[in-house]
Amino acid sequence: MSEQVSTFSPSQEKFQLGRIGGYLGMAGAIISMLIFTVGCFGYFQVFMFMPFIPLALGSVGMVLSLIGGFSSRLSGIDDTQTFLAMFANFLALGGGFLELAVGNHWTIFYTAPGN
Repeated sequence: MSEQVSTFSPSQEKFQLGRIGGYLGMAGAIISMLIFTVGCFGYFQVFMFMPFIPLALGSVGMVLSLIGGFSSRLSGIDDTQTFLAMFANFLALGGGFLELAVGNHWTIFYTAPGN
């Protein structure tokens, strides 16, 4: 009979803040894309109320990713995972801020005079 070898390591059961921050960033980025898609279909009201969801998810995820990255020796998370969690949070924050700018009619890109 063959015995099964367990690939479970004790570091997998620890509470990892960096991963939770990355999950929040991915959720914020996906919600931001959904808000943009709904806004492109003509529902402009979504830009006025919904950008706060990806902004909140991205900012909380950024804080958790930073804490998880600084305590990486205790949690067992790699530097690459911390970097990708930060990237996902930047996507959520960037999308949320751009949607907030659209909803508040902020001019962030150049427009020709007279337009």
